[in-house]
Amino acid sequence: MKKNLNRIITILFSLFLFSCARDKIVYEFYPAFITPIHYTIDIEKSILSQNSKQFKIEGHIQGSNNLINEEYKIDRKVLNTFLERIESVKLDSSIQHNREVLDGISFRFSKINQWNDSISLISTSPNRQEKYLKDYQILDAFFELAHSTIKNNNKGQSLTENIQDYFHYTIPIKRVSNNPIEYRVVGRISGCRDGNEALISLLDSLPNNEPIIFDIRNGSFAPCLTELLEEFEQKKRIYYYGIFELNQIDLDIETLEDELSEAEKDNSNGLVGGIRGQLKELRKDRKRIIAESKLRPNSFRTKHELRKTIANIGYNK
Repeated sequence: MKKNLNRIITILFSLFLFSCARDKIVYEFYPAFITPIHYTIDIEKSILSQNSKQFKIEGHIQGSNNLINEEYKIDRKVLNTFLERIESVKLDSSIQHNREVLDGISFRFSKINQWNDSISLISTSPNRQEKYLKDYQILDAFFELAHSTIKNNNKGQSLTENIQDYFHYTIPIKRVSNNPIEYRVVGRISGCRDGNEALISLLDSLPNNEPIIFDIRNGSFAPCLTELLEEFEQKKRIYYYGIFELNQIDLDIETLEDELSEAEKDNSNGLVGGIRGQLKELRKDRKRIIAESKLRPNSFRTKHELRKTIANIGYNK
């Protein structure tokens, strides 16, 4: 009898673990102007899904269902750390934080179990204040997982970074590789020398005797920072690749093409002409950016071109 009871307990415990493993966590982001993105974390499979969304109301279409639909394998250690951080938030019931913000972002975080029961946090453009502590604990955990997981996919990275840019985060430069040393710039680094102490500190800390790569496919430095960058380029082997404006325009064109396809299904809504006009202007701007982009000797369109140059000048680390 005792043996059978132990067996039943073991089976029930195994079923409990399995049911927990089938739970999922969903982040839904609804930013002003750009495509909404949903991220689903499948805990059992250690999979992060990234899916763009389109919504349509009377006289308005925003976003694209086809802009991105990707799945990424999550490192189990990264996932466990993420789950520990989410558990530490102690979100025991659904809460909502609303703010009146123009051109902001709303997001919904949901923990969903196998029976489709959920606990959610809904928030609009939270500040980093005590009232929104849980909001940023949840966001910080997500963006750390996302940046660790979404790799070698510039579109997936760019869309995630564009979402993160709506929230309160620090200097948009992150180290992505040690061999060779590479940093990815996210968004526009504004201002001039004064007020950019963090950037100056970073540049000053870079080694002098090996290549330093800046990925600027989804980021840029303000024109006022050109003199500062050139000063450090004289002392260090700094290289750049990518064109930020081109990357953003390509995302916008792809989104508008999907919006146009949806608008054409119901021409009476009056959106078709407006979207066609926007597409025409963006395609014109794209040609202009390509024609006007004057790449300096240490700047390249692609990482492949940059690495070939580094190899040709004798750096093989």
